[in-house]
Amino acid sequence: MIPKAVIQLARFCKEVGLIHFVVSPGSRSAPILLALNRIGGIQLHPGMDERSAGFTALGLSLSLKKPVGLLCTSGTAVLNYGPAIAEAFYQQVPIFVFTADRPPEWIDQNEGQAIRQNFVFQAHTRFSAVLPTLDPSADALIHTQRILNQAWFEATQFPAGPVHLNVPLREPLYPKEEIDFSGPDFKYKLVSGRRELDRYQLSELIETWNRTDKKLLVVGQLNSDWDLRNAVKALAEYGKVPVAGDCIHNLKAFEGLISSVDSFPASFFGKEENEPQLLVTIGNGLISKSFKQFLNTLKHFEHWHIQPSGFPADPFGSITRLIHADPEWLITRLGEGAFFGNQNADSASHRFFQNWISEDKTTQSLLNQSFEKSAWSDFIASGFLMKNLPEKAILFLGNSMPIRYANWFSGELTIGHQIFANRGTSGIDGCISTAVGLAMGNPDLPVIALGGDMSFFYDRNGIWNEKIPFNLKIVVLNNGGGNIFRIIPG
Repeated sequence: MIPKAVIQLARFCKEVGLIHFVVSPGSRSAPILLALNRIGGIQLHPGMDERSAGFTALGLSLSLKKPVGLLCTSGTAVLNYGPAIAEAFYQQVPIFVFTADRPPEWIDQNEGQAIRQNFVFQAHTRFSAVLPTLDPSADALIHTQRILNQAWFEATQFPAGPVHLNVPLREPLYPKEEIDFSGPDFKYKLVSGRRELDRYQLSELIETWNRTDKKLLVVGQLNSDWDLRNAVKALAEYGKVPVAGDCIHNLKAFEGLISSVDSFPASFFGKEENEPQLLVTIGNGLISKSFKQFLNTLKHFEHWHIQPSGFPADPFGSITRLIHADPEWLITRLGEGAFFGNQNADSASHRFFQNWISEDKTTQSLLNQSFEKSAWSDFIASGFLMKNLPEKAILFLGNSMPIRYANWFSGELTIGHQIFANRGTSGIDGCISTAVGLAMGNPDLPVIALGGDMSFFYDRNGIWNEKIPFNLKIVVLNNGGGNIFRIIPG
């Protein structure tokens, strides 16, 4: 007989819209799998290798912009989820991880596939708990409801991220009877509005903004957001603010967007006239090592970081003001304030802006000249791909050299392109599988994965699936493995 708490789990998933699951084989997880399958309305995607399945769920969640479920059997299968959970944690992607487990009396008793699973991912999840599936009481069902409610809240509120629910189960694992899904409705509904500042706080920020000459907006990794892009575009135009970052910020193609900062010469970064007085940051991590070094050496400047809530990462130890607000809303307000501010073409703001724009154009020209003159190589292959992407496409970038090559050619990206990469932890261990998930979630768009040979062979289990989407194309830079190590001194 399937425990009532497992039936409750299946009903919860259906009612909140957690309707995509990547599931791996095994007996201990059979009751959960049967409940999810028989309730109807839930799509189950097979993932034979748990490490690959975890990254497939990551890609699926990124493409759907919704939480996705993961399910596996007990034991070492669980541990294989680790890399994908860590990536989801740092990318702030909501993954619901359900792991079947042996009963507690079997743990540490030399029983097969019975390991210490409770809270095994606690360091890299927003929430971890053990479902009371072994307790048949009514109180246990209330407890289950509380756990599921809290897991949904923690996974979907900023900062979003993975949650882990461990589910201990006793035999028999394959019930013959029909499953009764009747019971009380899901009672918890989440309502969340955008975060805005009061009038006094906003006025203070705009006043500081308008009296500061040299301002730089740095954007880390973000998913495509049309409203945010338009807000940043307007701020760059009206406020004469250069916008810098990497191709994974998904902004693309407007005057003021610095597309080749990763290739800027050290001489540019070494001039005080190019250093901002006010640095504003949004989004997650950066790729460019030289740009990060530049930001790390800045002194005597103010640094605002904007995010909806929570405590931010501060890799440069320079944040002077944490602003809890919706980034698109606040950047729009700053753009409006700048529109009515100083429009003098000879101002320090304009000169600072032009310095960055001119350097970007010069660097782009040099990169294109290098592309035209160089012999066939992985660099040329990457540039050729970037210059010939379909008008609308998703590009998934593998780590190490592929993402750096793409970054150098990011000026070729247009508003029809969406860029994804596993830059939460920057590993090579799930690149193909994440691209598979993205293709599953975007069946009407071409999905192109650009990766190296090491990434491809490490994650070849990502294509161990008879349902590989036809819209997925995988481009492998077969350069003999680990090409990035050939350009690192030493």
